Amino acid sequence: MTEIKFIKEINLKSLRDAILDNGIRETDAVFIHPNDFDDIACEYRETYKESITYPFYILGVFIGTNEKMIVPPNEIKIERNIVIPEVQKIQESEVYPPFDTVYRCGWCGNVVDSDGSLLTRETRDENIRIIEKFKGEIKHVSVNGKCCPNGAEPSTETRVYL
Repeated sequence: MTEIKFIKEINLKSLRDAILDNGIRETDAVFIHPNDFDDIACEYRETYKESITYPFYILGVFIGTNEKMIVPPNEIKIERNIVIPEVQKIQESEVYPPFDTVYRCGWCGNVVDSDGSLLTRETRDENIRIIEKFKGEIKHVSVNGKCCPNGAEPSTETRVYL
């Protein structure tokens, strides 16, 4: 059974209220427009200072977008008694490092991209985790990092950071 409900503005609070007001249970799912989902993800990040997890649940109810039938903006589609597929994380079997070289700023030692660009926090943290796990197996190369714009060309020697 499918129901469509109009919501003036879709945000975390209005979704929570809609779940409570419409008696939506954990066996049901709520689908929203992809732009509304993006807004929810941004609000979640701003409020909780972390990225939204997927699959995303509010009060135990799955919140998602439907690729086959797009829900209009500011409306929710309630699917009753459906089976939500479990998203399984692929188990990492890290026997070998996923990359063999890590680039570091030749001035401050910051982990950067091959051209010296700054990495996102998630990518930087992942690289640091891999560096710590595979210390002796990863080559460290110094580059002129954009984190130190007043620096000159780094030395040509390869530095090893532990």
